[in-house]
Amino acid sequence: MRCVNFGRLLGAAMALALLATAASALADSDIRAQMLLGNPDNAVASGLNRDHFLIRRRQYSLSYNDTLHFPNWVSWHLNASDVGNTSRGQFRPDLGLPKRFYQVVPGDYTRSGYDRGHNCPSGDRSDTPENNDAVFVMTNITPQAHGLNGGPWEQLESYCRDLAIQGNELYIVCGHGFSSPTHDTIGPAKIAVPDFAWKVVVVLPNKRGSDLRRMTPRTRVIAVKMPNINTVSGRQWMEYIVTPAEIERATGLQLFSNVPGATAAAFRTRRDQGMGSMAGVGPERGGTSAPQEGGGPEMVWVNTRSGAYWLPGARYYGASLESDQVANIRVGPYAVGVNPWETIRARGKEAPRNMMIQSEHSRNDWLKQAGYFGGVRTFQNDAVT
Repeated sequence: MRCVNFGRLLGAAMALALLATAASALADSDIRAQMLLGNPDNAVASGLNRDHFLIRRRQYSLSYNDTLHFPNWVSWHLNASDVGNTSRGQFRPDLGLPKRFYQVVPGDYTRSGYDRGHNCPSGDRSDTPENNDAVFVMTNITPQAHGLNGGPWEQLESYCRDLAIQGNELYIVCGHGFSSPTHDTIGPAKIAVPDFAWKVVVVLPNKRGSDLRRMTPRTRVIAVKMPNINTVSGRQWMEYIVTPAEIERATGLQLFSNVPGATAAAFRTRRDQGMGSMAGVGPERGGTSAPQEGGGPEMVWVNTRSGAYWLPGARYYGASLESDQVANIRVGPYAVGVNPWETIRARGKEAPRNMMIQSEHSRNDWLKQAGYFGGVRTFQNDAVT
């Protein structure tokens, strides 16, 4: 007769149960994480609520407006594990909408003069085909001018992914709005064309514990409001920084309903310092105040277009100033393999050991300790840490 080790079987069964529970909890937490900041317009999942219909997915959550035929807002969580290299999905209608809702199809945008603009972008869900396909559902799409979609809007999307890859997790909510009571429409369904796009990003260093509890009045918050027009194509996303309160006034939404009161109040008045905050050394309001959290490693940051830079623990230095460490640096259109550090030394200034700069022409970048580094990063502002 075969002897059965009941203790081992019991242990295995308990381990399987724990794994199943953990997997279930992870799935639940993924869904909850997409709306951690709150429900900005109190949307509900009822077909009777056609202008604020709540859709919750593992990849993002949104409030859909069947009158405008695009979302009022889309909310999602981003970390490094969400970023991969899976192939882009295909646009398709959202078959899960209530029967009385119009299902926007990709052809509604054809020859309209507007892009099918993602709210939750493809790159933020590029880890698996399933997750990437989810962002190509037309309920995640809004008419965007190509100059916006391929310009500062895309720049900020890429910058957010850079922050995630550097060791942060981001809570993002975005949408579109109107500056006047009348607006253009496209397609047979008369999809509304918004006047502006907006986005709010809360940046937290990756750590254990409740993310809501880890949010403090010093947590970094990025807010932008960009015109939905083609002429913004050559502009930088930092030019459109606003406070979250300005977005709330322009849209009627409440952006931080789940965030504790004092922290939410601080978030609403926060005006970010743009790429200067990337190094974690940019002061909140200029001067020598403490850096924001969620900015990444402490390095010197240089904008090769303007020559502006930050120094760890110091105040902001503009393009017209110099320090003992760094001169005003404008990196020219160097050819591949040309080392710009010789140009810096020729100006009589020695750059810090850990500083990296980038060509504003080729977007190739150089790390002083390693020599030529190559164009392997995707920074969008002619700047790099």
